[in-house]
Amino acid sequence: SAATAPNGKIYVFGGNDGNHNYLDDIVEFDPVAQTATKLSVTLPIAMNGTSAATAQNGKIYVFGGGGSGYSANIVEFDPIAQTVRTLSATLPSRRCDTSAATAQNGKIYVFGGSIGGVNYVDDIVEFDPPITQYAYRRIVTADASGAVTASSFNTTT
Repeated sequence: SAATAPNGKIYVFGGNDGNHNYLDDIVEFDPVAQTATKLSVTLPIAMNGTSAATAQNGKIYVFGGGGSGYSANIVEFDPIAQTVRTLSATLPSRRCDTSAATAQNGKIYVFGGSIGGVNYVDDIVEFDPPITQYAYRRIVTADASGAVTASSFNTTT
C-alpha cells in the first residue's frame, strides 16, 4: 500500500519480494527528485496486502495485512518524525487486501478485505484518528445476496 504525506512524498508499506517473503519495509518516494529511499524505521511485522491513508493530522495509518498470519492491527506512521507505532485500537477482525480512503470529514474508511483469499470481509469500517483517542465502527454489512443491513459498534482506546 502507499499514501502521500503532507510533505509531498509518497510512502510505500510492506510488500512481497516475489518469493512469498513478506517485507516490513517502509520506502519513501520523492516524486520531485525521482528517488526512492528505504527508511531505517520498519513496520512492526512483515506484511503485504495492507491499505494506507493519510489523516488530517499528517500521519499515515496502515490497516491490516497478511504475512505469517492476518492482522487486525492499525499502525501509525509519522512521516516527519519517521516513527511507527501499533495502536491499541484494532480493526474488528483480521484481514488483508482492504482499501482505505480519507473523507472530507477527517475520518478514514476501510473497505472489506479477505482472510486467505477464501473468506471475505464485507463491511466498511470508519476510523476516527483524533489527537487523543481512536475509534472505529462497522457501519454497513452486506450478505452474499447483496441484502444490506446496518449494524454498528464502537470501540475507543
